[in-house]
Amino acid sequence: MGDDTLTPHRLHPRWHGAAVLLCLLALLLTNPAQVRAQTGTQTGAQEEVSSTVMDEVVRRPAWGLYQGYAQYKMAHYAQARAIWQLLADGGTAEAWFHLGTLAEDGRGEPANPVEARRRYEKGAAGGSSKAQWRLGLMLQTSTPALGPADPERALAYLEQLGRDGDVDARLEAMQLRQRMAATVR
Repeated sequence: MGDDTLTPHRLHPRWHGAAVLLCLLALLLTNPAQVRAQTGTQTGAQEEVSSTVMDEVVRRPAWGLYQGYAQYKMAHYAQARAIWQLLADGGTAEAWFHLGTLAEDGRGEPANPVEARRRYEKGAAGGSSKAQWRLGLMLQTSTPALGPADPERALAYLEQLGRDGDVDARLEAMQLRQRMAATVR
């Protein structure tokens, strides 16, 4: 293959999900029976994720993240949660991010911003840049459920992402720093 081959590790994190979705859609269109068998679902019914799939998730966490995302995109939130929870319990930081989105958006469970933030914090501590981004955004706003904003902590997450090359985070950090300076005056 040539140097222009598109591989997941070369994608920007915010485009990675779109690439996964396109690959899964292509697979579903070419062989829907195989996809249903691999994800443990039957036509017209939601079932538990098969033990074979869960064994594979443990063996291949990156594949498991894709399977969880596929379940999520098909609105099979319980299956996505089961896969991501297994991965999170095994130390996959990105799984904590996905579990946080379920809690934040109320997908397959009641919306719970406190639980979402707890999950994002676990993901961020494990190195998930997506969890760090969500925390950087969440911590800028005061809410009744989460309490007062914590702009210093938000800035720390955003600046770390910026140092790691995330241009959006660098811009967000710069704007946050300007807002913080304006409130001090």
